[in-house]
Amino acid sequence: MEELKDKTAMQKTQIFNVIILDRSGSMQRIRQAAVDGFNETLVGIKKAQEKFADTQEHFVSLVTFCSCETCNVFDKVPVGKAHPLSMNDYEPCCSTPLYDAMGFT
Repeated sequence: MEELKDKTAMQKTQIFNVIILDRSGSMQRIRQAAVDGFNETLVGIKKAQEKFADTQEHFVSLVTFCSCETCNVFDKVPVGKAHPLSMNDYEPCCSTPLYDAMGFT
């Protein structure tokens, strides 16, 4: 019985952070801001993981979308393994199918 209590006490709350990022052509003008915004968000999630390491496990999913494709860049990756986006990782194109990306996610 004591062993069961210890296992229950050790379980961490899993936090799933889902980011859906528009990659349509209209984002070209704010491409750098989109990359910077994602990277700042990722830093914030990593800080939360550090702060609550004893009680929480943070995961990141990143989906990008445009009319030619919806792409799972990260899918429930532990936040420590998620990497920042570079300008090469984020190439806006096409048009905007937001509802398709939401359904895919």
